[in-house]
Amino acid sequence: IIQEFGCPPCHAWGTLMTACGKAGDVEHVSHVFHRSIEYLSLHDADDASFHAIVVTCLQSLYHALGKDFWRRTLHKGQAKHAPEDHFHYIEDIGTSLLEDIDTIVDSHGMRNNHKVWINRLKCLGALGRTESVDACMRDLKAESIDHCRTLEDYLAILDRPQSSRRQQRQHNANRKLVLSQEDYSNLLQVVARLGRIDDCFDLISHMKNSGIRLSAKDYVSLMEACAQCSPPMEELSRQLLRHARESANITIDTRFYNALILVKARLYGVQGVHEGMDEMIMRGIQPNVFTYFVLRETALMSNDKRTATSTWQTIQNLVQGHEHGPSHHRKDDDAEEEAVNDKGSMMHTLFADPESTHQKEHHHWKGYYASDDDEW
Repeated sequence: IIQEFGCPPCHAWGTLMTACGKAGDVEHVSHVFHRSIEYLSLHDADDASFHAIVVTCLQSLYHALGKDFWRRTLHKGQAKHAPEDHFHYIEDIGTSLLEDIDTIVDSHGMRNNHKVWINRLKCLGALGRTESVDACMRDLKAESIDHCRTLEDYLAILDRPQSSRRQQRQHNANRKLVLSQEDYSNLLQVVARLGRIDDCFDLISHMKNSGIRLSAKDYVSLMEACAQCSPPMEELSRQLLRHARESANITIDTRFYNALILVKARLYGVQGVHEGMDEMIMRGIQPNVFTYFVLRETALMSNDKRTATSTWQTIQNLVQGHEHGPSHHRKDDDAEEEAVNDKGSMMHTLFADPESTHQKEHHHWKGYYASDDDEW
């Protein structure tokens, strides 16, 4: 359709890139970006069009990288199970795309654009490139500590009241980098997914000094940081959940329990995921695609093929919009283990059986995730 109409409006390319990002397809995000740049250059588009395409591409790349990021998280300490060649392949594509984006950014004078900066920083963090994150933390003049923080130290920062308006003005005076609430949340997400728990709480301290309240997204980011630590910090993640529950402006939803399940998956394997899902359902919160993704990956790492197969079926049902199946499948369930045999359907292409997905990692992930901007 895009080709039929000649030079499409900029948002048509953006929509296509966003779809590729939501599907977890890094290759096609790159492909669509380069095609859109060709079209815009050919038709002498203005700088605003290039800016819109660059920002959309960075956002789409960040979403597309999420699938492999969380899979790698679950494989920490399980190197023999991790498909490192696949991870490196995705990183190479992402890094190459960022280099091409930088060329466009420089040629169209977007280097100092705020949206480009923060979204580029998120992509670099997802690729494990920490130089820009380190520079950003230095610009914030983050507190340097000469000792390891304890659980009590972290909770003290959370419980500390927000600064007065006068203190906020003093805090922001003569600062090299002053961020908005959205910027802080995005930066916190980047640092959290790098597992840098002390830097996370430095940012929380800055947010409180700037009079910024923690949002649900911020609490979830902190809990994700607990999952990234080695070993994972279950007690801190539970204290964060309790703290969020006591906050008047926050509703506990699936994202919180999925972050807790990531911690339990790394600590206790399949049994830990089941326990987390039991707790989640008891609270009246239904698991989503990401929840079952964690369960299936953990089962595959544990060679629990029965759970992996039945969970795969549940994922297919959820993505196709069917009713929720059983809340989760335990080893002793008499679950159906046959994969759906509808070779003519698109969903079969996107969700091949477990054996074929190991043979073709690239197809294993497409279309696998929910559409939540902050969660895969």
